Amino acid sequence: MSLQSSSSSGKLEHLDVLRGIAILLVFGYHWHLREQREYVKFEGWALSFEGVTWEQLYSTFSPLNYGSSGVQLFLVISGFLIHYNYLRKGAGKLDVKKFYARRFWRIYPPYLLILLFFAFYNKEQTVYHLLNPEGRLVLGSHMLMIHNLFGHNQVMFGINPSFWSIALEVQLYLIYPLFLVLAGRLGIKKFCVVLMAVHIAALAGLMYTKGGMPDKLSEVTFVLHYWIVWALGALVADAYYHGRRVFSISWTGWFLLLLLFMLSQTFIVFFVYFCGIMVAILWAILLELYIYKPLPESPGAAYIRQGIINIGLCSYSFYLIHQPALAWLLKWINWGDSSRFTDGVNGVIIFAILFFISYGLYVFVEQPSIRFGQKLSGLDKRK
Repeated sequence: MSLQSSSSSGKLEHLDVLRGIAILLVFGYHWHLREQREYVKFEGWALSFEGVTWEQLYSTFSPLNYGSSGVQLFLVISGFLIHYNYLRKGAGKLDVKKFYARRFWRIYPPYLLILLFFAFYNKEQTVYHLLNPEGRLVLGSHMLMIHNLFGHNQVMFGINPSFWSIALEVQLYLIYPLFLVLAGRLGIKKFCVVLMAVHIAALAGLMYTKGGMPDKLSEVTFVLHYWIVWALGALVADAYYHGRRVFSISWTGWFLLLLLFMLSQTFIVFFVYFCGIMVAILWAILLELYIYKPLPESPGAAYIRQGIINIGLCSYSFYLIHQPALAWLLKWINWGDSSRFTDGVNGVIIFAILFFISYGLYVFVEQPSIRFGQKLSGLDKRK
């Protein structure tokens, strides 16, 4: 997740809007998965539309069904912010101690609090995570933030399925000094080309050795697979800092590319292997486009923008709690008879509840943790 605040970066406040959009996408995706049951089926390597219903078409091609791409958007934003902040501070030698101290106090205390809550929220979970060997492995790997490296789904997703990407981002932070060294020697554009080539070669090798589909999700969510996703954000940051553009495209062109991406998902190979990198490129283009050419605002749109900014500010806390809490709340929130409209109303009510909880965590957990870390580590208040 993008764990940086951009509120003090002038024009870069636009990134709070994108973070709000990212968390709306992720929430919408997980809500959609629980509300929809009928999808267009794959037959061989592509979707089969024979005898398909409107309900299946809606479930499959609804924008909400693409909401998992919000994870890539978070990573692109993170790459942009981390690298841009490094550049604007002089692009000298990275102060590793301060860099990791900032990351630790921004990420780990809220994560640990929510982790322990979900691990011990009832007696059954407590016994499992303390007395069962597998449960101790699940808890220990989550505390060390390495659970995304395990092929066993119970280890990777056992406490909160969304936590896999938190560990992924922390690992991307850990290799940031290596990124600076290699990008400095090759040039950031060439290094991104290398990362892209390695990513595609690794996926092609995985396709060949597996004869089609991967056996474990960890095989396609490994940190080195996602390095290029994060690096695309850093590439945009480098260009922006030096007053250049990486992509030259209009809003119309971006929407056409988005449509092409959605249509490409009719082929299962693209969906499984290349969805991540394709959507990451889309988000990198969007990030740069939005920085240079933000959409015009009307008085009404300004209120919507501010609302999305507020969602973006607490997006980290929201991400930490939303998936298990969504499952719980869906059992209790059931306004009206089951229909697409009432399901949508229920979803809005649940989102509002999670937003207020998340904003409270942002104010009373995230911010105090950051301030305490600044005081303890002697850090300044710059992001």
